[in-house]
Amino acid sequence: IAEKIEAVAQRVYHADGVTFEPAALKEIEQLERLGFGGMRVRDGVLTFAPALPAAWRSLAFRVRFRGRVLSVRAAHDRVEVACEGAPLTIRIGDCECILSEQSPAAIVLPLTDCER
Repeated sequence: IAEKIEAVAQRVYHADGVTFEPAALKEIEQLERLGFGGMRVRDGVLTFAPALPAAWRSLAFRVRFRGRVLSVRAAHDRVEVACEGAPLTIRIGDCECILSEQSPAAIVLPLTDCER
């Protein structure tokens, strides 16, 4: 998103570049997680349904959810989620996964089954 804003500023407004305030960068990061990472809470369960732009290889981010820290990496062909803290049930697409520090999830896309 930040790159697109900078491209518009340069092409349309002939700007030399764009400087983002730290708060704006945090908002952009949140938009990317929520949008491209497909991160939502549905029925009390954290759900990921990534939809990356074709030009992106992957999107990686960390998120705190219910006292746990999750490390998420979404690519066009797989989603990987690791959990720091107590076990947590999440969904990747329609697949339900129980994460723990010893048992991260790696789901191959497109989803054909729900095996790790």
